[in-house]
Amino acid sequence: MSGKAIPNRVLVTGGGRGIGAAIVRTLAAGGHDVLFTYRTDQAGAQALAAEVAEESGRAIDVARLDLVDKAAVDAFAEGLATGEPYYGSSTMPASPTTRCWRCSIRRRPKRPCR
Repeated sequence: MSGKAIPNRVLVTGGGRGIGAAIVRTLAAGGHDVLFTYRTDQAGAQALAAEVAEESGRAIDVARLDLVDKAAVDAFAEGLATGEPYYGSSTMPASPTTRCWRCSIRRRPKRPCR
């Protein structure tokens, strides 16, 4: 062990609903602070964060992030790089919103991912 404190914060992409929301709930119940991203439902994400924070007593933060928008992802990552470290956790969005996701569910994609 290095003697450094291990961060107790987790980043979950796609945590606003469905499987991602279940992961947010489970991590918070396990004693982790969570930052999760959502793409479209700001009110739903904020309601989930408030509910999970109330139930778990943990810090639950939300951020809007469209994973298809490279500039937005780069800006989000830049902001994370300047803050305290996170454990890495990632969930795939539930809907097929990216070309890579579409390609992964097709046997022969019509055009390759960029």
